[in-house]
Amino acid sequence: MEVTDRLRDQEHGGPPFSLAEAVITSLSLRDLYGIRRLYPNALSVDDAKEIHRLLVEHLNAALGDPRFHVIRDSLYCEPCFEDSLMEGKLSLIFATLVVQCPNVQTMGDSEKAIAESIDQGVTWCHERCSQKIQDLLLQLFEIKNHDCIIPSPKDDPSLTDTPRSPRLRTSGFRKIENASVRTNQLSGEGIDGVYCVVITREGTHFANKARYEKLVNAIDECDMFIDGMTRRVSCRDGEQKPRTEKLTPKELGILSDFIRVGKPMRPYDTKTGNGCASSSSAYRMFEKARRKVDLKLGRYVYRTFRLHKNPSDRKLNAHEFAPPDDLVYCLILPA
Repeated sequence: MEVTDRLRDQEHGGPPFSLAEAVITSLSLRDLYGIRRLYPNALSVDDAKEIHRLLVEHLNAALGDPRFHVIRDSLYCEPCFEDSLMEGKLSLIFATLVVQCPNVQTMGDSEKAIAESIDQGVTWCHERCSQKIQDLLLQLFEIKNHDCIIPSPKDDPSLTDTPRSPRLRTSGFRKIENASVRTNQLSGEGIDGVYCVVITREGTHFANKARYEKLVNAIDECDMFIDGMTRRVSCRDGEQKPRTEKLTPKELGILSDFIRVGKPMRPYDTKTGNGCASSSSAYRMFEKARRKVDLKLGRYVYRTFRLHKNPSDRKLNAHEFAPPDDLVYCLILPA
């Protein structure tokens, strides 16, 4: 009996929670090996080892579920950091796992339909992963989008050594991916189904385009809604009426920096603010962005972004994203 068939026979009451984490961690580990192979300068060895260690811990825990003993015993060996063949091994494990997700099709349909069903399966898994795994995934996406430098182009003249956008970098990563490790077109196509990163009070997760559109249609249900795909924002005023604004790219950047970090920082110390000419210009940019998304309650008091005053120097004042418990917010960023 096939491994996948035997695993299906062991399921009771639908796919287990551990299936979602096994799918995502095996896919993420495979991506990490790909990043190190194609872009060796994208992250330090120490950082890569730490991300690798955490992902392996989560994968081991997920495959510890008794339902996965067939895969664990017949396919799995704990990934070694320096194993150059691990990409292919993880692709096979991912392929074997992802077909267990709801509505994933592998036979009798076109390649496009198969790929779309795998996208849905991976999205289903993303939505069910723990916050710790979501945080690791977000790190990998940021590394791929901002730190991966495409190698010298071979057959594609559109890939050059000049600075390029995150969208092109991500595209390039997929173009030069080793197609020989694919198994029945299942070894990583699912990542293309991720359209955006969604950050809410419940944590960070990934969404496909259909899910993104549903969130946008429900914009009026949020007290603060920041759509990083269009830079459109909505904020409820004191009378609970939504007002809309549009952010500049840098305003979106500095607000998302504060929201994702979630601790007191000076605007100049954020990733976006550090690119400003001075601490004063970073502060002015932050204040302008905050006015578009937050409700002013007093002279120095805002509903969502808390001021931490420095008694000796105003330039050292810090701010913190600290929404009240009853505030509903949503930040959407490109994946």
